[in-house]
Amino acid sequence: MRKTLLLLLWGALGMGAAWAQNPATLLGRIVDEAQKPLEFASVVLLLPDSSFVKGTVTDTAGTYALPQLTPGTYLLKVSSLGYQTALSTLNLPEGQPQYQVPDLVVAVDAQSLQEVVVRGEKPLIERELGKIIVNVSNSAFFKTAANAVDVLKRAPGLIVDPSGAISVKGLYAPLIMLEGRQQPLTPDELRNIPSSDIERVEISTNASAQYDGEVRAVINIRLKRDKSLGWSGSTYLGGAQNRYLSSYNGGLSLTYKTKRWAHYGLVGYRDDRDFLKMSGARRIGSGANYTLMEPDAFIRYDTRPLTYRLGTDFQINQKHSLGVVWKGVVRQRNDLTENTTTLTRFERSTALSTEKLKTRNENDIQGQTNAINLNYKGKLSDKGNELTVDVDYALYDRTENQSIRNRFLDQSERELRIPGQLRGLGTSDLTIQSVRADYLQPLPNDWVLLAGAKLSRIQSDDALRYDSLRVGTWVYDASKSNRFVYHEDIAAGYVLFGHDWEKLSLEGGLRVERTATQGNSMTMNSAINRQYWRWLPSLQASYQLTDKQSLQASFARKLTRPSFYDLNPFTFYTDPFSYIEGNPFLLPVTRNTAELGYSIGNFNTTLSYVHDSDIIAQMPIQDDETKIIRYTRVNLNTQKVLNWDASYPYQVNKWWRMNNYLLVQHRQIQSAFLTDNFDNKRWTFFFEGGQYFSLSDNCTFELSYYYQGPSADQFYRVKGYGTVSVGIQKSFLSNRINTQVNLNDIFNTYREFFYGQYLNVDLTTLQTRGMQQATVRMTYRFGQSTYRRKQRTNSSAEEESRTR
Repeated sequence: MRKTLLLLLWGALGMGAAWAQNPATLLGRIVDEAQKPLEFASVVLLLPDSSFVKGTVTDTAGTYALPQLTPGTYLLKVSSLGYQTALSTLNLPEGQPQYQVPDLVVAVDAQSLQEVVVRGEKPLIERELGKIIVNVSNSAFFKTAANAVDVLKRAPGLIVDPSGAISVKGLYAPLIMLEGRQQPLTPDELRNIPSSDIERVEISTNASAQYDGEVRAVINIRLKRDKSLGWSGSTYLGGAQNRYLSSYNGGLSLTYKTKRWAHYGLVGYRDDRDFLKMSGARRIGSGANYTLMEPDAFIRYDTRPLTYRLGTDFQINQKHSLGVVWKGVVRQRNDLTENTTTLTRFERSTALSTEKLKTRNENDIQGQTNAINLNYKGKLSDKGNELTVDVDYALYDRTENQSIRNRFLDQSERELRIPGQLRGLGTSDLTIQSVRADYLQPLPNDWVLLAGAKLSRIQSDDALRYDSLRVGTWVYDASKSNRFVYHEDIAAGYVLFGHDWEKLSLEGGLRVERTATQGNSMTMNSAINRQYWRWLPSLQASYQLTDKQSLQASFARKLTRPSFYDLNPFTFYTDPFSYIEGNPFLLPVTRNTAELGYSIGNFNTTLSYVHDSDIIAQMPIQDDETKIIRYTRVNLNTQKVLNWDASYPYQVNKWWRMNNYLLVQHRQIQSAFLTDNFDNKRWTFFFEGGQYFSLSDNCTFELSYYYQGPSADQFYRVKGYGTVSVGIQKSFLSNRINTQVNLNDIFNTYREFFYGQYLNVDLTTLQTRGMQQATVRMTYRFGQSTYRRKQRTNSSAEEESRTR
């Protein structure tokens, strides 16, 4: 049956190709005086009277293609920063579907290499088939952004929470790629990428079948490139101060290139200190007789990650290249929670007794990640046939030491019983192996076929041991300890067809994934085996209405597998009355997303609909007798989301610009859970923007703001919150030194307040964080380099993104 469906898809798309028209395609390559490919050069085709016909840019091999051309005489114009403009006359003969232009050599512009002063600026937002391009380099909108996280905060459709986690319209996390290479970058790694190194950001909010079924959206960060061989690099140093704690960070990036070799490296270190203040109330019981539990906690987070990335690329010849990348993180973290919970017992609405529980919960976490990628890219013919292969191997290890001390006190804070003490030791070892191959095949009539396959294997071994202190002796607690071993094998393949007409671009594909899992609880002597297939189609279309107007449409079906953390059946204790547990029986989430977009000039708007089945949520289950609440992962039935968003960057005058983004959303979560059903739905909105003022050629002031309206999540209701921030940046020494100072949440208005009632659960929570802070950062750039890291797609990115 599956083979039949694949053949039907292949045949249908093939007939579409056969029925298409047969215009001519112009193929060629741009090289420099050393016969090296010139990448990202502008190639424009003109009529003899200099009127515009069509344009494109060269790829990393210096090649270009201009389809849908009629026979005749043309002018070919090539330009690139740092090179002289080249013009060539050519005649396109009749009856020849493909015409190969001889290599065009462009000469270096020595004067422009000595000093290039950028006077113009690209549009902030551009659209291509299936993606939005945000031009970061030289844009006043990003002058005060310190790092990649700050850049993504200002991109349309992306929402960044206080921890640095990124989501698309507040719904799902994207796959983040660096230079076309799939990297499950953590917020720590993103914070170590200076904004001054970023050329542009490409955002695909509805990823095609080319990407793993896990990938719903893609963010591709493109770095800048310079124009001369040799060394280049940058270094930065920064700090931050919130209401209670200080943080520091620094890093260094280097690149060195010869004619055939390119070496690059990045290292960054952060000493972050943050806090969370939490208060709330949980009511146990109904009517006039109940117990009220009111926690008041202060949590301090000390995180010290060291991130590094080393890579080498070797150009075998003009058509073939090899590369290797090694990246890793050494992470140290200490979380300390000081919590006082007041327990008040009511009878007939009158308080009868009050007790206090004081908990000190400390977690010391040590972890390390190492991943290596070997890659190959080859052009197999002059017609555009390409083959890429990626092999990945990654190791994760983590050790967590937990210490919990509980004191039970009366209203006068006298001891009611002997303090309870619990210590835990958790270890986690994870191995990921994967290999992926992608093949690009040009077809007749300017159709393109892209096909690929991937195999991956994941193995994890997690152990958790708890000991209780009894009469001065630590005793192993078997009821709280466990060991869980997990294996997962994924086999996937996809086929994708694409075609560009004069105004219409179309791309359709199908991905098939088979997943086999085996989970074993060694302590409980239980095993869970599962196997499933998923068929994941995608379709993307773009239609150019006029030079300034375009329509976009897309559909994709995806699946989201549970994270390894969610599948782990361990119980993690926070205090005697609450704990968190995983669920090895979780099912993958099936997600369907449809989008329709329209753009005119700098104005962009999108209407989208999302339907999710078996969504994974952390739900509370309460025992009124013991007063214990446990938060467990479960599959809820459905989530339906309707989104409308719009963004509009606008230049008021030479020194004042603004950029605003608005998201209007209706979200509905419906599910049966335990003995009842709930239907939580609500309209909400999210608004963010910035006002940017150029005080001089090298100094910019920014006023930024955002507000999240009241919303719904799982069975909770969430109140609205917002912040206002200011920043200033100034450059020195011909922009080699850049300094930035920011004051975030200047009015200290950030609050997280949510409440929920379902069955016997009735709780409210208020949280505040270290959002109000001052930050300072200085970046120094040195050297010169022509190297730009080539596009790589890490084959294990989906698996790595599921680690926590």
